[in-house]
Amino acid sequence: MARGENVSANQNVHLISRFYNEMWSHFDKGLFPELLAEDIRFRGSLGQSAVGYGEFGQYVDYIHKAFPDFKNYVEDVVTEGDKSFARLTYRGTHQGEIFGIPPTHQAIAYVGVALFHFHDKKISEVWVLSDATASYDNYTAINLLPKADGVERVKHCGREVVMRLCSIKPCRILMSS
Repeated sequence: MARGENVSANQNVHLISRFYNEMWSHFDKGLFPELLAEDIRFRGSLGQSAVGYGEFGQYVDYIHKAFPDFKNYVEDVVTEGDKSFARLTYRGTHQGEIFGIPPTHQAIAYVGVALFHFHDKKISEVWVLSDATASYDNYTAINLLPKADGVERVKHCGREVVMRLCSIKPCRILMSS
């Protein structure tokens, strides 16, 4: 790896660290101009998509209301050129409505990875994949939504689950019973 590539890799790792440790873990949207390209493209682990500061800011607010103590932990980062993968752990307490599910006050924890693209020393795209559905294994919320609109009970891998269908873009939340 050439010296210039090493500097770029270090910058990418630093941006990812700030994205999670400063912006997400404190819901600090004031950091958007420092960390993110104006036309940031974001795809969350539950299928939500956002483009630009406005839409992404709405998503950050949505998660903040549902999980006010939401924290992100960067476990590992692999970077090459203008792309990086981060391995992550997420934790929080479900204290507000999310996807029509009322607060359960249960702690959640799940793992995931995020693919980052960078342009002009800023994050230009984030694609998050996670095992978020595993965090719902012990949720009692499954019993709170027997007849809610947009909710369907199905069998998945031999277990009853609730599939929440989102009206904005195709997405789902699976919860085991």
